[in-house]
Amino acid sequence: MSKRNQIVITTPESKALKALREKSELSLRKLGERLNVSSTRVHQYELGKENITEAYIKSFLQVTNISVEE
Repeated sequence: MSKRNQIVITTPESKALKALREKSELSLRKLGERLNVSSTRVHQYELGKENITEAYIKSFLQVTNISVEE
């Protein structure tokens, strides 16, 4: 495991993404398929092991049909 992946910084955004994914009743694998990324990458975003990009958030909202206001 690289040093980058050992650092965990749980942010409000990572917690919100996980809560929204669970609210949408999507598994890590299913969301990863919809986003065209691995389920591991989705999990890393939710744990705070990867920096959440604006592009990821936009894609996430689009595939889950969730508005920014929600």
